[in-house]
Amino acid sequence: VGCSVSESWTSLSIHRELADPTLEDGYLITLLKLAHSIDHCNEYSKNHAVKTGFWARKIARDLGFTEEKLDQIELASRLHDIGKVVVPKSVLTKPAPLSEQEWTIMRRHPTFGAMIMKPSSRLHAHIPIVKAHHEHFDGSGYPLGLRGEQIPIAARILSVADTYATMTEGRIYREASNCAGALREIIRYSSTQFDPDIVSVMVD
Repeated sequence: VGCSVSESWTSLSIHRELADPTLEDGYLITLLKLAHSIDHCNEYSKNHAVKTGFWARKIARDLGFTEEKLDQIELASRLHDIGKVVVPKSVLTKPAPLSEQEWTIMRRHPTFGAMIMKPSSRLHAHIPIVKAHHEHFDGSGYPLGLRGEQIPIAARILSVADTYATMTEGRIYREASNCAGALREIIRYSSTQFDPDIVSVMVD
């Protein structure tokens, strides 16, 4: 499976839930493979979801999450960019900042991710986390413009973990930041993009 998989999902329409536990297992394995494929579209984002899950789990553990909730946020982190499977490869791998039109396409990926996960009843608790991971604490995020505690706490954690992983990996159009530089940027956007309490835990 490669980046070109996005072309076959552009007309995505999934309505029925999976009834057979075996189908549930197979569907989850397929989604994890797709997420892995998306991360390997370029050399900079390899294992991004795994790294994001690592940091999200560490933050959540320090906040006192149960083992069940830790597993939940780690799996949601592994799947958080699954909606990018419907984003054209030319946008995902563009070696420059995206145009406004391309950003419009990219901003749809949390909603598409929720749609892709919906057939699996096992993943229903993870959907709000994935759908809200680009919401901002001040309400300026997407797709719904949620603010503050309207955003599920697991999504607020994922937002910080995702940003830290992305910044320290770099992208084709931007060099990687070192750990201190990434934390400075996260602190800079505390209370606007990020929940300040979660930022404090990440810094610690």
